[in-house]
Amino acid sequence: LVETRPGEGSYVKEACPGIYMNSLIPLIVLGNTATMEVLEFRQIIEAETAALAAIRATEEDISQLKKILQKMHECKNDAEKFAIEDLNFHMVIAEATKNSLVIHLNNIIRDILSISMKDIVKTLGSDIGLYYHEKIIEAIENKDRTKARRVMEEHVTETMEKMLQKKNEK
Repeated sequence: LVETRPGEGSYVKEACPGIYMNSLIPLIVLGNTATMEVLEFRQIIEAETAALAAIRATEEDISQLKKILQKMHECKNDAEKFAIEDLNFHMVIAEATKNSLVIHLNNIIRDILSISMKDIVKTLGSDIGLYYHEKIIEAIENKDRTKARRVMEEHVTETMEKMLQKKNEK
């Protein structure tokens, strides 16, 4: 927080909360309910993110999403690698919004999303992600804001329901 410049003195650095929040948030949220709370958050945020991406995504954004989906198919039996690509997919959708606040928010909570996605993939496997991600790409590629919103909402809602089922089976 303090920067010392030789021959000039000491100065208070500009505080950038993102840097500190990235390391603090996982410590705050980790616990038995963390994955469900992250899914609730995603349910609120990601449907509108997908809708905005549908009207702003470039050909390059869509190409990136397709490449990531291909990687997801290739590593569908490796939960760790699949979860990384799953996170990358959602981060590219955020970037496709061209909204700096959406992009920065996703970067700040990236570590939490990563932990959550690993838990989800280890619990549910890869099929649900592959199924919905194909439909999301289709909606974004067709610039169909309403469908992108609806499909992302279904994706997160179904994931929540299946996670609750698995939790109740234990």
